[in-house]
Amino acid sequence: MPEFVLKQKTGLNDDVPFSASWSGFSAAEIVGQHVWWVGLPSDGQAAFESAVEADFGCAVPAANRFSEGKAFRIVSAGHRQFFIFGSDKRLPQSVGNAAQTTDQTDGWIGVRVKGSASREVFSRLCSLDFHPAGFTDGHAARAPFEGMLALIVCESAVDGCYTVHFQRSSARSFVGHLSHAATSVCGLALSGGH
Repeated sequence: MPEFVLKQKTGLNDDVPFSASWSGFSAAEIVGQHVWWVGLPSDGQAAFESAVEADFGCAVPAANRFSEGKAFRIVSAGHRQFFIFGSDKRLPQSVGNAAQTTDQTDGWIGVRVKGSASREVFSRLCSLDFHPAGFTDGHAARAPFEGMLALIVCESAVDGCYTVHFQRSSARSFVGHLSHAATSVCGLALSGGH
């Protein structure tokens, strides 16, 4: 009888996480991150705020913002909607009890990009204005990247550091578009490109 060995794959169905560098720009797949979608009932804001403050140690973010707490990042994603990202495999029970939550870990991929050319690379892919005066540290937005809806978070506008989360079904297309735009702006990849 044949033996089967299960082998863990990345979100892009590769053996190693995606990582590539160009002059002034780099992109790397975020590994080991869990994702939950959160929807609040019309009367659930106060309970959710209390649970997030108690369990995450941070406030619920305002519209188009994100907050970070103990092992979790919570991102505003629309009216009474949020995404929660974290390294823990489970949400604290009080957070889950205060809202409607869906574990979407297997449906999303995250890529962290950074470098002085980030804004110019993004301008080839997305119509958002990434100028630091308007989209600065702590900002978040849902917007199409080459027609694929993405969730973009600004970690540091000065360093050009952003995370982009997008649906796993379009992961290869997204990485292809990102790599093409980076090559167009920065020249050929220095290492690790797909």
